[in-house]
Amino acid sequence: MKFSGIKHVLENNGDVLGRFSPNNLPLYQADKESPFPLLKKLRALKYGETGSWNVSLRKNCDIINGRVCAIKRSPEGTAEEEAKSKDRKQQISGITIELCGYILIFTSLPDSEYSPEFIVKVYRLRWQIEILFKRLKSLLEIGHLHKYDALSIETYLNGKILISLLIEKMIRLGDSFSPLLK
Repeated sequence: MKFSGIKHVLENNGDVLGRFSPNNLPLYQADKESPFPLLKKLRALKYGETGSWNVSLRKNCDIINGRVCAIKRSPEGTAEEEAKSKDRKQQISGITIELCGYILIFTSLPDSEYSPEFIVKVYRLRWQIEILFKRLKSLLEIGHLHKYDALSIETYLNGKILISLLIEKMIRLGDSFSPLLK
């Protein structure tokens, strides 16, 4: 996530919810100019526990208020993320390795309506949607638009989505109908 992208979404009456790196998106205490003590807050979490803190983002004179929702990863998940970080063949700091133990999400959604657990759950569901789009792009070539007119593109995509829904339905019906599986 980048400050400019978050600002753009909020200026257009949207909300944001996504993972971020504190190295790329410095956090400040809500309504203050002092840095937010993220590591201190994260270290207080127990495995599987979710935390939520109001923060602000600052760039020049622009301020964006939001919150960080975080969940402490399992030891296995932490080790896997650390291995990925080390595989990038770059010098990594101790703080970066420590941050591998957490999933960090920045959101503009209000805590009065959306609990930190809900935010984490929605983020995890997002991954399922990404997998679906990846499959659509590779199998149905949805990523290659051969049209330039907005109406043609919309018609083309709707047709591809209809085809994918029909394929999914046929697969489910075939799986439940097959005498070999019973």
